[in-house]
Amino acid sequence: MRDLNTDDPTPGVVGFHMQQCVAKHLKAFLVFRQVPFHRSHDIAELIELCRTIDSDFESLNEVAADSLSYYSVEVAELSFASEPSSEDAKFCCEIAGQGCEFVVNRLVSGGLQI
Repeated sequence: MRDLNTDDPTPGVVGFHMQQCVAKHLKAFLVFRQVPFHRSHDIAELIELCRTIDSDFESLNEVAADSLSYYSVEVAELSFASEPSSEDAKFCCEIAGQGCEFVVNRLVSGGLQI
């Protein structure tokens, strides 16, 4: 988020890191629950896999967590159709904060000690 307050902000990079953060949290949940998964940066796919274990993961669709897939490594490597705005990046930060907090809470309620 500090990146957005610099003289040369990079909102696409912020979005990419927020996508990575949520993807890693979802994968941590799957690893904790010993659920195999293939390499994917697709947030919707990861949410759906988590939802098969815990239906409460549906709530991540309600906060548009899957929209972060736009910022995945595949898209970032090809460059964005148009550079995301600082407002887009702030929205990504909000979504990622909610998504990561949700996953951490599910991990803790499942017995993981942090």
